[in-house]
Amino acid sequence: MSHILPVAILFFLAVVLLIPAWLQNRARLASLRLVHDAIERGQSLDPVIVERLLAPARRPTSTNWFALICFIFGVLGLCVGTALAMGAFFFGNILDPTGQAGAGMMLGALINGTVGLALTLLGIFSLRMFAHRASDGGIAMWFVQLCLFFGASGAALGVALAFGAQFLAAQLGIVGQAVAGLMLGALVTGFSGLGLTVLGVVALRIFAGKSEA
Repeated sequence: MSHILPVAILFFLAVVLLIPAWLQNRARLASLRLVHDAIERGQSLDPVIVERLLAPARRPTSTNWFALICFIFGVLGLCVGTALAMGAFFFGNILDPTGQAGAGMMLGALINGTVGLALTLLGIFSLRMFAHRASDGGIAMWFVQLCLFFGASGAALGVALAFGAQFLAAQLGIVGQAVAGLMLGALVTGFSGLGLTVLGVVALRIFAGKSEA
């Protein structure tokens, strides 16, 4: 059963990425067939209309794909987190009267939900921030996007682990040095994510300034 979730994620990504490409290709073939049929019948076509029909479709920029990826993983994380929270609330005591199973599910819900929320907000931010850009920006923009993606994910994960160590550690049976280790991991992950996020924002300002110059 452990392999079902990765397969489902890959299938979902394939559907999201391949279906729009297939529909776009189908529309272009229909336009070419229309022009071909008109030429065979000897009909005269307006050159402007022919140019519009045969013009290559505008490809989405890397910023559009970045926002889409953030939304996919963000919404998926929110859905998984919500499902785990509901499972912990309704079935936690049934699965384990000691409460450890419910606490574990709540920790998973906290991690998935927090990271999902961060990525969803990052997708909204990227659409607003990169909407005015006519070009992809090349490697520089990819660097900015990677910093923001891993930075937001790391910062959210650090917050989730810190809350888990503070409020769920006792129910999970984590005490003493293990709690301190979990909190240390939360601090390292959170501040590393925060650093990457700041680096991405600073790099974005630098590269934006160069492009405007």
